[in-house]
Amino acid sequence: MKKLSLNKILDNRNLLISSIGVSSIGDTVFNITIMWFIYQETQSAISTSIIGVLWHLTSIFISPFAGTFVDRHTPNRVLLWSYFTSGLICILFVLGYIILEYRDFVIYCSVFLLNSINPFIMPAKNRTLGKIVQKEKIPQVNGLIVSVNQISDIIGNSISGLLIGLLGFAGSILFDSITFFIASLLISHLNIKRLHKDQNITGFVETNQYKGNYKKDLIDGIKFILRHRTMGKLVLLVLLINISSLVGPLYIILVNEQFKGGPTEYGIFPPVIQQQEPII
Repeated sequence: MKKLSLNKILDNRNLLISSIGVSSIGDTVFNITIMWFIYQETQSAISTSIIGVLWHLTSIFISPFAGTFVDRHTPNRVLLWSYFTSGLICILFVLGYIILEYRDFVIYCSVFLLNSINPFIMPAKNRTLGKIVQKEKIPQVNGLIVSVNQISDIIGNSISGLLIGLLGFAGSILFDSITFFIASLLISHLNIKRLHKDQNITGFVETNQYKGNYKKDLIDGIKFILRHRTMGKLVLLVLLINISSLVGPLYIILVNEQFKGGPTEYGIFPPVIQQQEPII
């Protein structure tokens, strides 16, 4: 039996996939904790739904700029600082929750800030992947990432209720901050070397060589979608899925009022049904 060397374990691909898996667990726990706490505190469907609206609005307005921003900076650094900043926001969130009187306001602001960071993670991850994996292996690694994400969601859903019961609201949010810091630590160990242009899916040897105009890039992106009907249909499909996911926060009311369930029952609710985050 072959022994796994440290270099093999710390392979760039393994580090990237591990960071995605760890952060996905924390994200799931955070989502369930926030939704459950808001409803328990307010007993209001409207207050609970506001969280879902914030998730979508931040993605709608920030996502178009996130991709162009990542194009102009080293993607693994954007990914590292996105995770690290998210961890800091979680810690500040807990401190504000403990110190300040207006807890609902603190929660809404924290959700808005965290979801302002999230749109940068997906394009940064994709471009980082293009710098550490050859083109022909991209589909295989992407499939592995999807599987890791699904497994992480299942784990996050399974342990969220237990964490809320054992650690409480603040403890569960701190757990999320730890996952973000671990993810940023994993990304910091990426060893990205210069690749030949044919090996790099982005077509650039160094991502930060690209210094195009923000406005022009946004307009070009819109024109590209309008010119390609298939791409336009995919965008429309994602939009419809995002609209339908707005009902996600209301499932907590179903679990609590109709089934008399707690956070554990809400956590094991099918991830596809109770998913709140928009698809980007």
